[in-house]
Amino acid sequence: VIECFPLCEAFPTIIEQSGLGMHTDIMLMNMTSRDSGSPMSLECIHYSWAHSNFCPWGKVLPLQCPQCGCPANWKKLKANFSGKFMIFECSFMNCGHVKDKLKAEKPRQRFICKALKNMRLLPGKRRNASWMETVLDFSQSMTGIFESDVEMDLH
Repeated sequence: VIECFPLCEAFPTIIEQSGLGMHTDIMLMNMTSRDSGSPMSLECIHYSWAHSNFCPWGKVLPLQCPQCGCPANWKKLKANFSGKFMIFECSFMNCGHVKDKLKAEKPRQRFICKALKNMRLLPGKRRNASWMETVLDFSQSMTGIFESDVEMDLH
């Protein structure tokens, strides 16, 4: 790249210019040492594309609702950027309904996207899309969750 310039410092600018966007996540692995006497360690940084409607907090929304099977778009119910979470709901009007019954048996399926604590939104060219950078510690899940999987105060 550039002689004596660390790749990990230039990498966010490189991927912003790359045009990869929603096509792939990127993993940057770098051998680092805190000082000259300490042993080398592996630092892993995960870069994922984030878009407020399609890939919130770098997590891809499911292609179809697991409850009703509808491939319809997810409807954004709530976005809390300071709390770093978004709630989406299946947009199919009959999601949760049982055939031949007028009253819904279940509420519409919801999907909660929550950012990891150490996730950082990188500056980008677009208002609603950018790269996210996460230094991995391998102790946190990197997937979205369905509302039935978590109890959480969302107010």
